[in-house]
Amino acid sequence: SRKVTFINRHGALQDIWFNGARRDVTNVTSDTYKSSPINFTTMSYDSYKGQTKRFGVDSTRSIRMNSGWVHESENSSFEELLMSEHTWITEDNVQYPIIPQSQSLEKKTSAVDGLINYELNFDYAFDNNNTVI
Repeated sequence: SRKVTFINRHGALQDIWFNGARRDVTNVTSDTYKSSPINFTTMSYDSYKGQTKRFGVDSTRSIRMNSGWVHESENSSFEELLMSEHTWITEDNVQYPIIPQSQSLEKKTSAVDGLINYELNFDYAFDNNNTVI
């Protein structure tokens, strides 16, 4: 299970435990440019050198987590989590800042949905390779 901590509407720290499945995703962005593979000294080119080069490679991580079965009285806590400006996840006893990416929350009830499970998406609030100097 994973603990997500956030500042709720009362300004207090609140924890929600995600006990369901978790998926980790790495998102990579980059730019490319064309370059000539010709070696002008020898007036030849190496066929293993491509014309398209990659630069500005950056990556971020995101996670998709399921709450596991929760009681419908926790609906407001999940809503506040999505609206919080300060959110952290605890992994291996270290807190990392995360940003909720889920933009909507359909409130579930046991009468309609039976067992209640929420699936939420988060982005880590930093790049994999430190681009801020």
